[in-house]
Amino acid sequence: CNIEAFANTRKRNGNAVREKCGRKRKRKKKFQETRKRKTIEEKATEVWKKCRK
Repeated sequence: CNIEAFANTRKRNGNAVREKCGRKRKRKKKFQETRKRKTIEEKATEVWKKCRK
């Protein structure tokens, strides 16, 4: 794959989404779509609490 496209996909999605290199796309599991994503603030506080211990 080319690195530039990989970097762009990362920027667009905010998380490391690998550029598909002619590979078949894996089907997403159904339950992942409905599960609530953690907000950045929630995650930050979680990490912060761990550091405080």
